[in-house]
Amino acid sequence: MDLDGKVCVVTGAASGIGEEIARQFGARGATVAMIDVRAETAGQVAEQITEKGPGSAAEFSCDLRSVQEIEAALAAITARFGRLDVVVNVAGLANRTPVEDITEAEWDLLNDVNLKAPFFVAQQAYRVMLTQKSGKIINIASHRAHTTDGNHLIYAATKAGLQAVTRDLAVAGGRHGIEVNTVSPGYVLTPMTEHNLRNE
Repeated sequence: MDLDGKVCVVTGAASGIGEEIARQFGARGATVAMIDVRAETAGQVAEQITEKGPGSAAEFSCDLRSVQEIEAALAAITARFGRLDVVVNVAGLANRTPVEDITEAEWDLLNDVNLKAPFFVAQQAYRVMLTQKSGKIINIASHRAHTTDGNHLIYAATKAGLQAVTRDLAVAGGRHGIEVNTVSPGYVLTPMTEHNLRNE
């Protein structure tokens, strides 16, 4: 996969799946815009990607709970690089709170990060891609959108919602050359899931 000259945006790029996607894009020649609230960590990863080449990376600090910060980050990326070719919405939070103990604050937090943020990131990218008449948006959902263990209610709801958002974006964008898809991983060894993978 040759991404030479492509501008690729990755959210949640400071660690886990987002970090690995950013590294793989850089290794294939892309210019990677790394969005993460952990600016220092993302900046360190961006430096490593650039040093290794052949692509390059830059960090853009953003609290994805804020639509205003999302708009500012995507505007800065577009102004700096001139286009958006690929956007991957990776950033997310999980919960294992028993149903009877879920609070409004936890509900709002996971919905803000896992569902609202990917839509508004995609919306900003979509507007740019409409003018280009091309682009790809990839939303990272989860197997929890399809399966349940009774312990991930909010997470599962947000990931199922993200699949619905993706379907609508795909139909709306397809006629304009914009492809929108989800990927639904199972367990991947990341800081967020390692406690599960140690449980025999």
